[in-house]
Amino acid sequence: CKKLFTSKDNVINVLPGVHLVISDSLVHQGKLIFQSDISGTSTFNSPVQISGDGIYEFHQDMNLSRNWYVSSPLNDALIPSEMVCYSFSEPNASWEVQNSGAKFLSGKGYILQSGASSILNFSGKSLNQHLISTLTRTPGNSYSGFNLCGNPFPSYLNIDNLLQNDQIEPSFWIRTKKNDRYVFDSYNIAGGISISNSGLTVNKWIPPLQAFWLKVKPGFLSSTIDFQQFARGPQDNKLNLFRNSKNEAFPEI
Repeated sequence: CKKLFTSKDNVINVLPGVHLVISDSLVHQGKLIFQSDISGTSTFNSPVQISGDGIYEFHQDMNLSRNWYVSSPLNDALIPSEMVCYSFSEPNASWEVQNSGAKFLSGKGYILQSGASSILNFSGKSLNQHLISTLTRTPGNSYSGFNLCGNPFPSYLNIDNLLQNDQIEPSFWIRTKKNDRYVFDSYNIAGGISISNSGLTVNKWIPPLQAFWLKVKPGFLSSTIDFQQFARGPQDNKLNLFRNSKNEAFPEI
């Protein structure tokens, strides 16, 4: 049978491609490490009831010196010093450098530049559970209403619950690069229609640690997106992956 994890000295390593589910409660005193390689990352559906001060580590394979669209599954993970980090400011319509050591904001998307082959490591003690994130629209901007959001969970996110919000366009976009050409993958939530220019699966399930674009509709200055536990799930399709080099799809600015 397939090996799922390794365990030693109160440390559990969940291997790439494995989906760990704990349904009732979790007492966490050690370290849980969720590993990643070019075939994908391990994922985690956690219970609402969690106690203990154990450490979580979520790895994301970033094996080429490129730009990667990412989001943090923890609300206390810090931006690493060995990478350059950007966030997009909708009010200023500009990319802004984020200082190393600053905290990743939950539900927000970032671009990280790795200077060499490396594994991005989100480390902390506090999992994102239920999150409400605010989006903005600034009239007159070049990219008015576009917000770079992020899946705040270490599991796949069903984005279909956005249909309940009539202030946000019922679509999301993921920026990728294939064969030296910049493209967008997109999914229309209302019609269930997807467009994949990268060749990867794109549907209502957004991969863990993945950043994506949402847009506030004209006529509204702000809106909120409600990330809820019930919208979480395991991988739905073997080709629905975080955009990585094995698939020749590189997230870029």
